[in-house]
Amino acid sequence: MQIVNEVMFFLESGNWFSLEEIMSKCSFPQCNIELVLNFLKQSDFLQVDDKKQVFRLESNVLDFINILKKS
Repeated sequence: MQIVNEVMFFLESGNWFSLEEIMSKCSFPQCNIELVLNFLKQSDFLQVDDKKQVFRLESNVLDFINILKKS
């Protein structure tokens, strides 16, 4: 699950990121990163701006992550 951890760690800032930006920070191939992003999108954990082709975590996911960090 290292790839999920890397992608989630990168997205935890709540900013919008392109696939290229995410790939530059992760150590896995593009096809694996796309699989994780597609899963997060289908699970409603990820917002996608199809026009700009950028991604960010949904605010409720970010809130949950912040709660876990404070525990």
